[in-house]
Amino acid sequence: MPFPSGLLSPELGRKYLKRFMDIVVLAMLKQPPMHGYDLIAAIHDRFHILVGPGALYPVLHSLEKEGLIAGRLSGSRRRTVYSLTEQGNSLLDKQLRELVKVQDLYSRILQTMAMERLSASLQVEEQRARIAGG
Repeated sequence: MPFPSGLLSPELGRKYLKRFMDIVVLAMLKQPPMHGYDLIAAIHDRFHILVGPGALYPVLHSLEKEGLIAGRLSGSRRRTVYSLTEQGNSLLDKQLRELVKVQDLYSRILQTMAMERLSASLQVEEQRARIAGG
């Protein structure tokens, strides 16, 4: 689910991605196993946000330590290729279900705030009309 062009500023996109980096990495590894630079490219392609190695590799090491992903050396360049473990897949499914609930909560909060703002704007307009007419 990429961010539509212009929907989020690059700064806000990076902020949200950083907050959800664990789940983003787990979700990306649901595809074929990848090494770090493949992940950086895939995240950029999918979310249009550039994540540097300094942000990604600590997340990879943490997820590997927790048993959520597994790394193995591969290829002639001996790069570590990461894959999602069964435990990581289960956690990803659980987190995605929880995020749907959070998204629903955000939606309700934003809708309430928008309605309150609209109501306040209408009250101001009514007051201005009364003042202008009276």
